[in-house]
Amino acid sequence: MKVERRGPPTDADKIHDEVKRLVMLCTCRQKFRVFQVGEGKYRFGDSQKLRLVRILRSTVMVRVGGGWVALDEFLVKNDPCRGTYYTNESLFGYCVKITRIKNTSRI
Repeated sequence: MKVERRGPPTDADKIHDEVKRLVMLCTCRQKFRVFQVGEGKYRFGDSQKLRLVRILRSTVMVRVGGGWVALDEFLVKNDPCRGTYYTNESLFGYCVKITRIKNTSRI
């Protein structure tokens, strides 16, 4: 059921729409979960930490530590299907390649 809005959308509506749009881009089988706890307050993923979300100069921002990060950057760092993750095996292979390059350059 779609709720009709009266008048122009509020900042809370814009934030909710943008959060929903970006979360829908998740390609994981089990979608990255986002819960709206209150106006401008969200929980992301399995974390119980409440995050403040606001619009600053037409960009949706998430409060992280003492500053603000754009929502898309926040999701890249926190949504498993968006981030670049390295396994121990891939890091080990990378370190071995670097060591071999350094050792062969001395010959």
